[in-house]
Amino acid sequence: MTTKRRTIRPVRCEVVLHTKPIPCCELLPHGRDGLLTLNDHDYVIGYWSELPAQGAPKIRGYQMTHIDGERSYDLRPVNGTLECECNDHLFNARACKHILCCLELIADGKIAAPDVSNDEPCME
Repeated sequence: MTTKRRTIRPVRCEVVLHTKPIPCCELLPHGRDGLLTLNDHDYVIGYWSELPAQGAPKIRGYQMTHIDGERSYDLRPVNGTLECECNDHLFNARACKHILCCLELIADGKIAAPDVSNDEPCME
């Protein structure tokens, strides 16, 4: 008896950023989440960031929460790339739609790139 292998579809990433997230700062100590549409689904996107005593905020990663509030994904830099905790990334060992979304927004200058000087995220 042979087992039928599941077909893995290519990752699709169509993203529209409606409002930019804001990392923590002196005026907004907890930052402010943004809103985006990814493949026809709305998500809240926020930074995992910290504010040092002096200088700009350190971006340690991102959190994307589906608008229904039931699904939330943390993305963090590891070894020069982003990792996501969604099943697609974990079980298929590939860049998922959440990673591709963040990379596209970073490349377009719409969100800040993570600080990769220290791959230890501050996700508490």
